[in-house]
Amino acid sequence: MECHGSGTPVGDKVELASIRAVLDRCGCMGTPLSIGSVKSNIGHLLTAAGAAGIIKTLLAMNRQTLPPSCNFTALPDGNPLDGTQVQVQSRTADWASQESGEPRRAAISAFGFGGINAHILVEEYPGSRSYPVTSGTLPLPTSNTASARPKTRTCSPSWAWKF
Repeated sequence: MECHGSGTPVGDKVELASIRAVLDRCGCMGTPLSIGSVKSNIGHLLTAAGAAGIIKTLLAMNRQTLPPSCNFTALPDGNPLDGTQVQVQSRTADWASQESGEPRRAAISAFGFGGINAHILVEEYPGSRSYPVTSGTLPLPTSNTASARPKTRTCSPSWAWKF
């Protein structure tokens, strides 16, 4: 789940309490759930915050990798997620499906300044291909060519998708 991650005691507590309420209502308290926020990686993008959360989630889904949230050490004592299987993703990890053959799914809750908000559920397309970024190459999909292979462009390490 891509969270808003306000970084404030009140905002984070409200968001965590909402996650717990949904898990409780759906009978999913024992289901593992990784949460994170793109803000820990790139800061708050003001009006583009919602779009950044969607982009991060789609890139992670495509690469089948859960990226870490930077600078996270531990949830505070007494947080609303005590007793659940929710964890803040603090390390890069493979993103496995919940069950074999099931598509990956993610929820995104991100808010931008000025009311540009994103609340969306996404599911992996069963026939999708992964385009991993390796060694400073960035895959660029080509829709107007006869070749079905993605073109790659050399880029600086700062542009590469790194976890």
